[in-house]
Amino acid sequence: MTESLHLNGLSVWSMTNRGDLYRQNGRYREAEILLRQALASAEQVFGPNDANVSVILNNLAVLYKYIGEFDEAERLYKRALATIERQAEVDDEKVATLYHNLGGLEHARCRYAEGEPLARRAVQLRERALGPNHVDVAADLAALAALLDGQGKHNESEPLLSARALHF
Repeated sequence: MTESLHLNGLSVWSMTNRGDLYRQNGRYREAEILLRQALASAEQVFGPNDANVSVILNNLAVLYKYIGEFDEAERLYKRALATIERQAEVDDEKVATLYHNLGGLEHARCRYAEGEPLARRAVQLRERALGPNHVDVAADLAALAALLDGQGKHNESEPLLSARALHF
């Protein structure tokens, strides 16, 4: 990596991290500005189809979910997913995160049945990447359980939570 590319990459991640920090502190407008700038810079530095771009797309989508702009969040999550899936080596963990987030978006929309297959896919991918007893798999299972509960499928959701709780 050339020095210029390296410095530009550092600038992209600096903006991204600050944007995430602003989101976590409720400074949503400032977060949006920084994450949009980071996305534009990342597309220039890395190219629009680079895996690094998908990370920023995901972070921006998380922000839009927080502020209730669900359609924009969905568009960004799907673009991030398509970007990751185009990579030569697909990272199951990153793909699982995007499916988890898409499922969470459907939960926020009270569209539990639509979110269920997304959450199931997140569990499947994360288990394959990390093994069944990893804490991130437990988080995916909890998200799936919430979607099942939303549909009144309590007999399916309860075992997901109680079985996994024994491992942690």
